Amino acid sequence: VTNEPLFGEYHEDIIQLSIAGAGLLAGKAFGMPWGLTPLPILASLGLSVWVTTRMLRYLSIFLFVVHAAGVVVFNYRFAVIDQTIVLAVPFGLELSLIRFGMALVITSVLIGLVAGLAVRPAGGTGSTVLQYVDLNGILACVYALVLTVLELTLLKR
Repeated sequence: VTNEPLFGEYHEDIIQLSIAGAGLLAGKAFGMPWGLTPLPILASLGLSVWVTTRMLRYLSIFLFVVHAAGVVVFNYRFAVIDQTIVLAVPFGLELSLIRFGMALVITSVLIGLVAGLAVRPAGGTGSTVLQYVDLNGILACVYALVLTVLELTLLKR
């Protein structure tokens, strides 16, 4: 039963507060400083709302937080490491360690977007566009190509 007070609060509020607390504890368990604990809190809240509603806007909140966490980790933690990585492509493209890490984060965001588009509810403006353009197939192909290059690069090293 929803919309009934539990200890003076509504059930949905208690559940969201406990999910936010779980995100905070997970962030601290993985050694995040207090200044970065809003990232796992927002990620857990966005993911929980997306799982219950399957609306793409809530998945985009989760994916944005994953991207923001990747930017923080790779730009600030690895900023002093001046190392380039030669990608496993025929024309010998080189990336810095920060850009290589951001490519990994972007592939995670891509596969999350593919999953979100696959389970989104029917209807709306997006569904008419998705009837004509296979956006899931395009994003899955881009994901597969980028991940193949990154994995071959890691295997080569």
